[in-house]
Amino acid sequence: MAASGGDPGTSASGRKRQRNENASEEEDKEDEPTATEEPPPDEERSTEEEDDDAPIEIDEDDDPVELLVAQGVSEEVARRALENADGDVDEAVMEVIRLRELEEEERDMAKGMEESLREAEEEATKREAELAEKKRTAPAEYFAGSSFLSHLGVDASERLLREESSSRDDVMQLLDFERQCKKWYRGNGKEVDSKFAAIAAEIVANLPDVDAAKEESGETDMLHSLIVAHLMTLREAVLAHVPEKSSSVPEIFSPTKTADEIEEVDLCDSD
Repeated sequence: MAASGGDPGTSASGRKRQRNENASEEEDKEDEPTATEEPPPDEERSTEEEDDDAPIEIDEDDDPVELLVAQGVSEEVARRALENADGDVDEAVMEVIRLRELEEEERDMAKGMEESLREAEEEATKREAELAEKKRTAPAEYFAGSSFLSHLGVDASERLLREESSSRDDVMQLLDFERQCKKWYRGNGKEVDSKFAAIAAEIVANLPDVDAAKEESGETDMLHSLIVAHLMTLREAVLAHVPEKSSSVPEIFSPTKTADEIEEVDLCDSD
């Protein structure tokens, strides 16, 4: 009976000790230092921004130029920024930012201009190639508006400008020179047109006889000499002309020299 009576007492005492031990452990845990909590990302970012916006701390012995150079700018930019900011370092920093923005805009503008010029050059080259091809394959269309071709007539133009014609190169040179004269003497276009129209009329007048004599081969030595002689006469007259005023033209384009008054060309001297 004594043994069985001692179990309840022993159990109560043991439970009391256990409670005391548990309470002591809890107190020990509360006394342990806790880990430092890291600030939220937003708070970190806010702190960094505040540091960036904070004015640069300088001592009296610090060189403002060196301080700005340490921020990643060249010495030239640093000196210019300080000069514009009257020596105020903080104002100079803002000036550096403004200068960098201006430089970036200038670079973008220069790049845009360079691209535009390159595109314009490519377009001009393409246009020149197209015109050269048009001149070779469709000279009558290329020289549209020519007084010489207009008075030469469609049939004669096609005959003289076909690729196998021996007179093709001569006619092309005459057409080129006509275009140049129209540019040089814009104010006297009628006189220039009249002169080349008269040359065309003379060539047309000689075409039937030439074709009859050279019907098989199509080669026209006489026609070649005639065109070359006129071309040489025109060039000599233009080169010898000394303009007295801006609107003056060589005498060969004078309106008094109509088609009926054209001097005969000596074909023997044209070779």
